[in-house]
Amino acid sequence: MVRFKRLSAILLLGMLLLTVIPSCAPKLRQMSTVRVEDNIYYKDDKTGREFEQMSLSYSPIALKEPYAELKLGNVAVTMYEIDGLDPETWLATEDGVVFREKSIQEKKASELHLTRADVFASNGSPIVIERITDADALAGLIPGKEEDSFDLPLETPAEIYLLKLVSQECPQLYYTVRYLIYGQPVEGYSENSSGTVTTGRHVIYDIYAKTCRWAPEGLQTLIEGTD
Repeated sequence: MVRFKRLSAILLLGMLLLTVIPSCAPKLRQMSTVRVEDNIYYKDDKTGREFEQMSLSYSPIALKEPYAELKLGNVAVTMYEIDGLDPETWLATEDGVVFREKSIQEKKASELHLTRADVFASNGSPIVIERITDADALAGLIPGKEEDSFDLPLETPAEIYLLKLVSQECPQLYYTVRYLIYGQPVEGYSENSSGTVTTGRHVIYDIYAKTCRWAPEGLQTLIEGTD
């Protein structure tokens, strides 16, 4: 009987601990949606700061702990701190959507000064295939300005890599472009350059800005050791 009472007491203590431990977890900041004319902002209900979603070309290099909870109708989205950035002005979702305080100006790709490019396969693998730091190669990876770009070729590329670019301006964020390798030369048609048509096999494509430029010579060799 004494042994049974001791066992019961242990079980009761365990149940009490299970009910107490969750209450010790830090409470997340609450965020809500604010619409101003045609713009949608996401407000920190505690500080009143308003956030804007960045271009999906940007993603955090590393996330930290949960910081806030954003209510989108009946859905609650957890917002995380970004490693190396102030959560009062920068947040991201678990799947990598970045939000900045609306007073912060988003940098266009053509404004970035690159320090490295991490190369990934396009199948979602987290393994870095190659890390490019050569200044000449990096200069050729920045997506072209809209007026200097050409339309995405209609042909299907033989290979696709994701180039995740790191810059002096945003060292805690990736800016992702696609490196497309075609089996045969394709045409790049630019309406912005009086209908100029150029040809090549290697294209840097910014999928969200919808701009293309020819990749620097030798990029495939840097990644694969082949040309």
